[in-house]
Amino acid sequence: MEVKVSIITIVNNELIYDDFKKNLEQQSMTNYELIKIKNCNNEFNSATRAYNQYAKRAKGKYLVFTHPDIRFLDNNVLVDMISTLESLDNVGIAGIAGAIQGKKNNRIILSNIVHGSKKEQAGIKIIEPREVQTLDECLFIIKSDYFQKHNFIERTSWHLYAVEYCMNTLINGNKVYVIPANVWHLSDGKSLDQFYVKSLIEMSSEYRYKFNTLYTTVRKWPINGFKGYVYLRYYYIKQILKGKWKGK
Repeated sequence: MEVKVSIITIVNNELIYDDFKKNLEQQSMTNYELIKIKNCNNEFNSATRAYNQYAKRAKGKYLVFTHPDIRFLDNNVLVDMISTLESLDNVGIAGIAGAIQGKKNNRIILSNIVHGSKKEQAGIKIIEPREVQTLDECLFIIKSDYFQKHNFIERTSWHLYAVEYCMNTLINGNKVYVIPANVWHLSDGKSLDQFYVKSLIEMSSEYRYKFNTLYTTVRKWPINGFKGYVYLRYYYIKQILKGKWKGK
């Protein structure tokens, strides 16, 4: 049977992964493969290195990169996501939660997913695909032939790899989409810590003259020029002085 979708996930907790696998088995789509990346013993020091290495083994036309704490809330989620993706033109990457500039330079999160133990709505619900600037890392999809030409830029980090991929997708003249998906993300989505900001500081140094502001599902980040350079470092130091983070 031809493999249409390769589902790739990094596993740090076997129990969460086992539940993910059981949930996945309820999907109406059957022509998929599940690629498990073992990381319970810190085999990898970054998501990008793990994903780049294992994506080479993937046989599917579409690569679904997902956290193992994703749960599909109906049996047709995979089928519907791929069908939607096939209808889009010039797509580089698509996901289930993303951010874009709104009115008065505000950040807008677009997503149909719910997250956390209380299943709170993650963003503004959509009924059709919407173009965005960046995507959340919880689940995103890249066509295999596109990924073969554009691998992840490898950094020693577990943050912002989908965000950076979106930025390069836009630079390459392709589009970034959020698509409707009936999904529950078990995490509450709170990923902002010192490691996130340190990764952002490193990454933004390469993009601060290409983007004025970076809109992510975490928050809005001014990154342009010298002002952006100073802002990110000031924000990092401010959180340390407040005692929220350790200066590592």
